Amino acid sequence: MFLNWSNKLTFLLLSCFISCLLAAQNQRVNFIVSLNADSIKRDVYIAGSLAQLGNWDPDKVKLKAMYGNNYQVAVNVPRGQKIEYKITSGSWEKEAVSLECALKGNSVVRCWSDTTIRIQVYNWKDKCILKPKITGDAELIKAFKVNGLDDRDIWVWLPPGYKQNTQERYPVLYIHDGQNAFDPNTSTLGVDWGLDEMADSLIKKALVVPFIMVAIKNSKDRSDEFSPGKKGELYMDFICHQLKPSIDAKYRTLPDAKHTANLGSSSGGLIAFMLAWEHPEVIGMAACYSPSFKYESFDYVDMIKKKYKKHPDMKLYVQMGTEGLEEKLLPGVNKMISFLDAKSIPYSYYLDKGAEHNEIAWRKKTYQPLQLFFGK
Repeated sequence: MFLNWSNKLTFLLLSCFISCLLAAQNQRVNFIVSLNADSIKRDVYIAGSLAQLGNWDPDKVKLKAMYGNNYQVAVNVPRGQKIEYKITSGSWEKEAVSLECALKGNSVVRCWSDTTIRIQVYNWKDKCILKPKITGDAELIKAFKVNGLDDRDIWVWLPPGYKQNTQERYPVLYIHDGQNAFDPNTSTLGVDWGLDEMADSLIKKALVVPFIMVAIKNSKDRSDEFSPGKKGELYMDFICHQLKPSIDAKYRTLPDAKHTANLGSSSGGLIAFMLAWEHPEVIGMAACYSPSFKYESFDYVDMIKKKYKKHPDMKLYVQMGTEGLEEKLLPGVNKMISFLDAKSIPYSYYLDKGAEHNEIAWRKKTYQPLQLFFGK
């Protein structure tokens, strides 16, 4: 089909209008990071809430070294989009902190026009000595050996009275992304779940039976370990056949599945579900915060539908927000809920309207699964 000159002109003008409209919807944000004059040169990265900022991957978006101790990167972002970000030197153990070594919250900005953001870095977390901020009695197991995967640190939190009541045995909660469980100094984004304070309070108020918590630090392969695939299978095998037997041997646990829970957020929420669903003989309870049951081309609900025979005997808690990334994950959670309903599989579901995809939102309701699993 041929266009006459009038149609061609209309087509060109329309194309130009659409291009200008799309360009107007995106803004150029130029980040310039300056280090202290006495700082040793090092790689500098930005990690943030958008794909252009690495989706919080601490070593994905590298800044280019400029003059002096200055580093720069520019990205296009949607006009008016809320942006959260932090500066790192390649890992969360090397994130930027204040001159006094205090962890900082996420920096937040909305850009309505092309913008330059200047950031001063005064210190780095790996150069500071940070004292643990954990309520209660916690033991650290350094570099626990893992078959086929990276070694990792494990924190074991013991309930009030554990060392005095030497004949008592306790249920156990395993926590994925365990560096975020108890201590803001080790938490990826500087905000912990507060599980130590919440458990301590619930136990002392006699609202739950005393229980042990085992927090497992993630590795650089977190995404692969917390999803179906070879590394996901190795991670679940590590929990079921390495870590849990070791914990049961060293501590006074109630080792059966009905007294064993696990908890995680985002893809950690997915692996928490997978462990209880696929290994019900080991893990009998799962708390899934903002689980990534379905995201882009990945769909775990379809996977379990194909292999479904009979549902395991499990206690399940699911919690979702509605803002930001939560909005993208919500259809997958709704799809899972529909599947559970169709199969008459019991669960507890809490929709936290207005909540975002972060530790601040998740820590507000940690008492709910703890009371569901361990309540008197």
